[in-house]
Amino acid sequence: MMMKHKRIAALLLALTAAFCLTGAANAADESPVVWEGTLTEVLEDGFVMQEADGREILFNVDEQTALDGFETLEDLDVGMYVIVESDGRLTKSIPPQAHADRVTCYWLAGQVESVDEEENTFLMQTELGAVIVHRGELTTPVYAGMNVTVYFDGVMALSEPGQIAARKIEVPEVQGTVLEMTENGFVLRADDETEYRVILTEETVRGVLLPAAEPADEETAEEKTEEAAEADVPSDEKEDTDAAETEAPSDEEQEVTVDEPAADPAPGDRVTVYFSGEYADEDGRELTALEVLIEKNSQE
Repeated sequence: MMMKHKRIAALLLALTAAFCLTGAANAADESPVVWEGTLTEVLEDGFVMQEADGREILFNVDEQTALDGFETLEDLDVGMYVIVESDGRLTKSIPPQAHADRVTCYWLAGQVESVDEEENTFLMQTELGAVIVHRGELTTPVYAGMNVTVYFDGVMALSEPGQIAARKIEVPEVQGTVLEMTENGFVLRADDETEYRVILTEETVRGVLLPAAEPADEETAEEKTEEAAEADVPSDEKEDTDAAETEAPSDEEQEVTVDEPAADPAPGDRVTVYFSGEYADEDGRELTALEVLIEKNSQE
């Protein structure tokens, strides 16, 4: 009888162990869904995050939410970059809502020491010392001497110096409209109505935003055949002619798509000015442009 009780106890122990292992395996299979993007609104019990494609999601945060890289929601602000883990379930509301199981937000601020275009990295000095930042696919303009903030996932390579992969790079910039040209630059009226005196130098990089190409007219095969018949030309030859015309657009059409030469902005142009973050005057109204991105006034 004693042996029988021992066998039953051993069987129960084995079943319990198997159940635990199965549960652990199932839990491992249920990988969290990861979302990431920029904060557009911070609430008392959550936040609204905008993904790269423009979609916004409202994440609810409670005592079950793990916070990584910060302590409370009060540490977050609009414009910060966060990585959110959840079970993937979204409500059908506008914006959709989800519960945040974990929220990660790490950032380092400092001054760029040098930029390595070949390696697509830059070296910055931070409160943790020198750090190499890998830019990945980010195209944010970065220059030596610029004060920047880099958001990352909290992982830093244990090298000398340390290395991180940027999720978002914030750089000093001002957007607005050119009011008038000056002897060494121009006066810019920012979107908040503040006026800045922008200094241009020989080192200032100029870029011009090209207008979007006009969408090609979609023409059905039937319409092509009718046009070919009217011109008394076989449809096959007509299609070849159309293809040739498409491949060799006129000079006027090419002006829309070719790169324009670097130029200074003109009054009425909309511009984005990237600078070091430091001002040349005590009022914080005069700055030296490292790069100017110009959107030409369409009325010119």
